Amino acid sequence: MTGKGTTKLKEDAILNYDINGYEDKTNLFPEKLFVVLISAIRGYRDILHIDNNKRIMEQVVASSSKLLRTNSLEQFMSSTLCYLSSIINQCKGGKNAI
Repeated sequence: MTGKGTTKLKEDAILNYDINGYEDKTNLFPEKLFVVLISAIRGYRDILHIDNNKRIMEQVVASSSKLLRTNSLEQFMSSTLCYLSSIINQCKGGKNAI
């Protein structure tokens, strides 16, 4: 598909090969290539951010069920602070990683 492709070939490539866009080589000017690359990098950054948030939410759900099984107010408060500290540290790590 390196030559001049038809619309059908472009559609086939996008639909069947997990491609988000198709550009002919002749249309990839430096400015357009820059925009395409920046968009892809931002999309990857967003995926990392979503994945980090998912892991944190899973931890919140797991922590919540454990908190409900505590027997005393002191144990509840101690566990709550521990879980919050863990979540905050994960959030900081996620921001630094992006």
